Amino acid sequence: MRLIRFMGFKELADYLDGNTLRNTTDWNKAGQRSGSKGFCFFDDTEPPEERLKYVSGVVNTEIVAIFRPVPFAKLELTESYGIYRDNKRDLQKLTDLTLTDLLTWDFKEKRVREYSTTKYNAQILQLEKLGVPERYPEGWRIEWKNLRPVHSAEVKHT
Repeated sequence: MRLIRFMGFKELADYLDGNTLRNTTDWNKAGQRSGSKGFCFFDDTEPPEERLKYVSGVVNTEIVAIFRPVPFAKLELTESYGIYRDNKRDLQKLTDLTLTDLLTWDFKEKRVREYSTTKYNAQILQLEKLGVPERYPEGWRIEWKNLRPVHSAEVKHT
């Protein structure tokens, strides 16, 4: 299984520097509607471009990374679920929008499978694909980068 992670530039730089990244945040206790603890990942049953439609505004979307667990490495993943906006059902509602709808917007929600871990590094998760998401009027696009050896000094906000 491949794992999709949306992250910021600093997290990517730390990963590329060979650091072990650690995060023990209990997202439910932090006020988020997720059973995950630490770093959250999604499986690859849905493309990242589709996932961006409901994670945008909830997670850092500067970078999208696709990882593959390193064979025989000790990756401690916990499966849980998060509650996200159901963008497909929201879009259906936009067709007949009234002022009352805007004032009393009832966002539709969906339950999404997540995987989490409190630590990871390049010895546990191998970076397979790396991209920079951009929002366009017609939706999200990801500019996928060439994965030649990259160093954190090359990671900068464009």
